[in-house]
Amino acid sequence: MHTYTVPAGSGSLSVEVQGASGGAGGWDDAIGGAGAGGTIIKATITVAGGETLSILVGEGGKGSVMDTTPISASGLAGAGGAGGKFGTLGGSPTGAGGGGISAITFTNGAALVAAGGGGGGSNSRIAGPSGSWSIPGTAATNGALVQEQAALCGTPANGGNGVDAEAANGGAPVDGAGGSGGGGGFSGHAGAGGNAGRDGRGGVNGEPGGSGDSCTWNSGEIMISLGASAVGPATAPKSKGPQDAGVNGSVSISAIPAPPNTVPAATPALSGSAKVGQALAGSYTYTDTESDPEDATASGSKFVLVRSTTPGLTASSQGTLVQSGATRGAATPFSYTLAAEDENRYLSYCVTPMAGKGTNPGVEACSAAVGPVAAKPVEPPSTANATPVPVMDNVGLLLVSATLGGLGALLARRRKSQASN
Repeated sequence: MHTYTVPAGSGSLSVEVQGASGGAGGWDDAIGGAGAGGTIIKATITVAGGETLSILVGEGGKGSVMDTTPISASGLAGAGGAGGKFGTLGGSPTGAGGGGISAITFTNGAALVAAGGGGGGSNSRIAGPSGSWSIPGTAATNGALVQEQAALCGTPANGGNGVDAEAANGGAPVDGAGGSGGGGGFSGHAGAGGNAGRDGRGGVNGEPGGSGDSCTWNSGEIMISLGASAVGPATAPKSKGPQDAGVNGSVSISAIPAPPNTVPAATPALSGSAKVGQALAGSYTYTDTESDPEDATASGSKFVLVRSTTPGLTASSQGTLVQSGATRGAATPFSYTLAAEDENRYLSYCVTPMAGKGTNPGVEACSAAVGPVAAKPVEPPSTANATPVPVMDNVGLLLVSATLGGLGALLARRRKSQASN
């Protein structure tokens, strides 16, 4: 067991995890099988600096031996199974041990498990049809099954132990090889132990153990890609002594620096009728390459509304301040009613975005200008309560004329009378 602390400033890890191989099986008159190789898993994993990883490196399965002691497992979770005992009546070998898993687990519960290979089959002498002893043992095969998104991936499981020769014979003494242990895996997916062999006519070789299954458990931003299988140990030497142990597993890690965090961006817009007394609406879209959320608090994204004599400004500093403050987020509407001092001017809405985390602030951006602003239209006087002027017809006009004529004659006689007196 090991631990690894992710260096500060790292954004991801390049890892390669290899499960241990099973040990080589022994032989009587023929060579036993080589152990199966553990799986290799390659991955690029998103992490944060300071995160601590737990690492397990699998041990190769024990090679078959020629004594009565079984090949024991290490007892560590995810270890390969032990090889079974050989029978006490003859000189057959024990089974070989299975390889253990290699694994990495993360603080968020994610896991990556490379399964161990099964132990190679041990040879027992088998009488062929002609009575000759000529059938070699069968090598184990790597049946590693990678199951992505396996919920039990973080629970290691030991490989099954190989069956003892005499246990397979009902407990009675027998001349035969023990079965080899299975490779380690995860919960419900460890390799099964092989059955024991038996010498003589109708006998069988000690069976190899099965390989465990590999798995990955994806969590959050962790993404896994898978590599090829490893090869097992070399073919066991033709000797009745101890056979080759499986190759130990391995875990290699390379830290990759995190790319620089980019600032957020805003694209403002200003719309409405460019006339004094009319309302303008300001809005903007917020974007961030790393998907850092916008800071919509009072100390977050800022806006500035400015007026200018020309429409082509690119920064709020090029105009005259009208209003400013916190936007309270892109979803919050902004409105301004055009005043008399805006007449014949252009208005622009400028925004400086702020992210809730990452690099800040963003670069100020300004909308296309609205304008020139027209004067408030002059409204015609209201005629709703005007008194109508009476209109006379022709008869009325004649009567008025006659009356005025008579009144004029009367006034003339009065002035003449006064003059004679």
